[in-house]
Amino acid sequence: MELVYTSQKSNFDPAKRYRNPEYFERPEAGVAKVTLIGDWPAVAEAYKAANVEVAIVKTAKPKKAAANKPAVKRIITAAEVADGKWVLNADGKVLGDPFDSQDLAEAEAKRLTEAE
Repeated sequence: MELVYTSQKSNFDPAKRYRNPEYFERPEAGVAKVTLIGDWPAVAEAYKAANVEVAIVKTAKPKKAAANKPAVKRIITAAEVADGKWVLNADGKVLGDPFDSQDLAEAEAKRLTEAE
C-alpha cells in the first residue's frame, strides 16, 4: 500500500490514500511506500526507520503578503476652473461640486487628505 501525507484540503486523487501529517503518531502497518508533500521530517524518519520507501515532494514557499507594503496615500488638491470656481481633484478626477472660494476648496482638500 502507498500513502500520501499532505496537508492539502482539496484536489485529491481518488485512486490514492491520503493522511494528514499533522496528526501523525506512528508508521502504519502494511505500507510499502510513503510520499510526503511538504517538509515533514518526523514522518519521513519514522517510515525510514521502518524500512519503508519515502519520497519527498518539496512545495514552493509562500510569497510574502503584499500587506507589508505601505498603502499609498491619496492626495486631494484644489484647482481653479472657470468663473472663479474651485474644484477638488484626486487621481486625475474631479470630486464633488465646485466651491465658491479658494479658501473653502483648499480647506476641504486638506480635510479629505488627512482623513484618508
